[in-house]
Amino acid sequence: MGAGGIRPCVVAFGADQFELDRPQAQHKGRRNFFNLYFFSMGFSTLLALTVAVYVQDNVGWGLGFGIPGIAMFVSIVVLVAGYPLYIRRKPGGSPLTQVTQVRVAAVRKRKIQLPCDANLLYQDKELDADISTDGRLLHTDHFTFFDHAAVVTDGDLAETGRPNPWRLSIAWRS
Repeated sequence: MGAGGIRPCVVAFGADQFELDRPQAQHKGRRNFFNLYFFSMGFSTLLALTVAVYVQDNVGWGLGFGIPGIAMFVSIVVLVAGYPLYIRRKPGGSPLTQVTQVRVAAVRKRKIQLPCDANLLYQDKELDADISTDGRLLHTDHFTFFDHAAVVTDGDLAETGRPNPWRLSIAWRS
């Protein structure tokens, strides 16, 4: 349970550390990060299952549990010491709410004819930048039913010019 709770958080937090304004460096840095991350996870598992067990069986349980305890303490110190250097991005809202909004808008507009050109569907560059890593979402031919949510109709835009997300949402994209 501990590994299942920490691994997704560490991966997402690590991916947030790369600059969005330099896409080429970002891609290479992310690739290196994930390679190193998964290598170190595998290597640490190998050490835990061989070296730690050997020490516990042949030297003693105190040292066998002490070594991982010391390693955990060192990792916490490094985490806390590096805290001011980390990029901390605020969450962009609940993904479940956003998916539900797209589904509700698509069901409401299910009888509306889709445009032939996907570029005529509603796009929100500001929202796309908030929920994607490279500032844009690409349209796909999968799940075209959800494109209905991105067809602009009367009453979709509020007086402020901002769309009501329960009536008009960006199309389902990957």
